[in-house]
Amino acid sequence: MDRMHFVWELLSRQGGDATNYPDSARPELVNLMEAAPTRALELGCHKGAMGAAVKQRFPGLHYTGIEINPDTANIARSRIDEVLVEELLKLDTDAHAAFAQPFDAIMLADVLEHLYDPWATLVKLGRHLAPGGKVYASIPNVRNLALISELIKGNWTYQSAGLLDVTHIRFFTLRECRRMFAETGYVIEKIVSVRDPRVQLDGAFSAPVTIMDKAFSLHDVDAQTATELATLQFLFVLGRPTPEVPA
Repeated sequence: MDRMHFVWELLSRQGGDATNYPDSARPELVNLMEAAPTRALELGCHKGAMGAAVKQRFPGLHYTGIEINPDTANIARSRIDEVLVEELLKLDTDAHAAFAQPFDAIMLADVLEHLYDPWATLVKLGRHLAPGGKVYASIPNVRNLALISELIKGNWTYQSAGLLDVTHIRFFTLRECRRMFAETGYVIEKIVSVRDPRVQLDGAFSAPVTIMDKAFSLHDVDAQTATELATLQFLFVLGRPTPEVPA
């Protein structure tokens, strides 16, 4: 029987992520889109579910996906306008016909953490973002209380999906997300916290509190820290700084 015995075997199985990841339309990210885009680009479009949802919401939109897995790319082609089976950093986007016009929406749904160089990727994408265009990104949060609790116990156990997806290369907290976006030329316009159902930190934080775990305690926790500890992933709406007009 063909089955995976260990989670790390996903790394040596060609296209393993194609069968592992859900075909999700990611409504929590799509719902952040307010202005109707005319040209959208998705990095890591998988089977095209999110692209199909965006096209349904904004009829007339031209949606381009980039997907390195040829099997899922073939499925995506039936749902969105164009799919490139390429690695973005190896693609000459300045000469490619799909990039002849800028995009006013770029979708990065849980993709940056899978890249060796997400910084170079963001810089390259920024060159193809139209003035006033937006980037919509989701990034898992490793400043997560459930993850920290396991780490204190000595566990950093990779899984087939989730915060410790075995194919994750980079790991981010909210502060490091802010740093990455600032260093690559983006302005954060909106941040949404997607709560982790495993972490129950509800209630009003009118003053710093102490959070008790079986193995440790965190003192002087304010409301912002509590929110980050209870977050599974952060959603971002990003823009580019408006060029200053000479006086």
